[in-house]
Amino acid sequence: LSAATSINDRGEIVGVDTLENSIHAVLWRDGQILDLGLSGESGENISEAFGITNSGQVVGRVGEGSGRNGVVWLPPPR
Repeated sequence: LSAATSINDRGEIVGVDTLENSIHAVLWRDGQILDLGLSGESGENISEAFGITNSGQVVGRVGEGSGRNGVVWLPPPR
């Protein structure tokens, strides 16, 4: 399962993908998919990306069930 939620002027796309039996925020760039992952808190099993700026910052949320927190991922190196 994959879904795109936003695209920036550079053609970078963010959304979600099912990875390792959980939903992860992902970035599609230059024909590759990059897992943005979780924040490292125990018990988290979901991350979602909702938007991406033209500089590559990604906004989303991470957590478990309905207990999710907002997060901003910095752009991964090119």
